[in-house]
Amino acid sequence: MGMLHGRMVYDQVYEMGNPTVTIDPIDGRAGYFYRWAGQGNPAYEDAAQNLISELEGFGLEVMAHRFEFTDIFGVQNPEAYNICAYKEGYENPDEWMVIGAHFDIAPMIAPTDPSSGTPRGYGTRVGAYDNTVGTSVVLNMAEAMFDIPTRRGIVFCLWSSEEGGKRGSIAWVEDLPDDITISNYINIDMGGVNWPGNG
Repeated sequence: MGMLHGRMVYDQVYEMGNPTVTIDPIDGRAGYFYRWAGQGNPAYEDAAQNLISELEGFGLEVMAHRFEFTDIFGVQNPEAYNICAYKEGYENPDEWMVIGAHFDIAPMIAPTDPSSGTPRGYGTRVGAYDNTVGTSVVLNMAEAMFDIPTRRGIVFCLWSSEEGGKRGSIAWVEDLPDDITISNYINIDMGGVNWPGNG
């Protein structure tokens, strides 16, 4: 209880990105690849439902926060949803500490092979470090902290649409009830990566 081990995080990353698991009948993919937000794609929805099931399995109250985004051309884009699990505080239930990570991944824009001398393309189909690792840490923290009494509430959030400009977390903050105070926020993005590698 209350322990978070790196091996547990690794196992979660492997589960979400394992290319050898049985092909999923919903999106036709192995693992939870192609989680591109704003696409309305089955792989994103499938990954989101898996995360909801994981959090509910810990005994947390889970809410999916749906929202849409209007782009610069006035086109309405489905941005899928944020997934937040709530743990009530025993002394200050209206004060929340939020632990978050985005679970969407950067869509493939211009896939190129660097071995051909061209610049590396943007985007991914797996998102192992950006940001499956952050998603895995949040899931494991939620499981580890569920039974620990806390004075303040804790909200474990998996954000949508970070790759498009942090739209998921912004939409969630804009919808917070007036009586809620956010006391702290911990963001986990690309955990374990030393970028730009010179420090």
